[in-house]
Amino acid sequence: MISLLNLQTTLRDARTFVFPTECAGCGHPDVRVCSECAELLRAQPRFIPLPGSEPNATLPVVSCGEYGETLARML
Repeated sequence: MISLLNLQTTLRDARTFVFPTECAGCGHPDVRVCSECAELLRAQPRFIPLPGSEPNATLPVVSCGEYGETLARML
């Protein structure tokens, strides 16, 4: 008797064969988003000082990640 885990693995492998998948950020095969690229998507909020602005500005600018090539591809 085929166990449920083996059936799920077999179906996932068949889906990957018919519809190949790769990471949206780096192109790693067989995953939608790899663990390294997923870490880039986790919010890491920090205040960004604007050039020439006062430290106590009324409208603070917050960045939730460093916008680079990998993050741009995933967004």
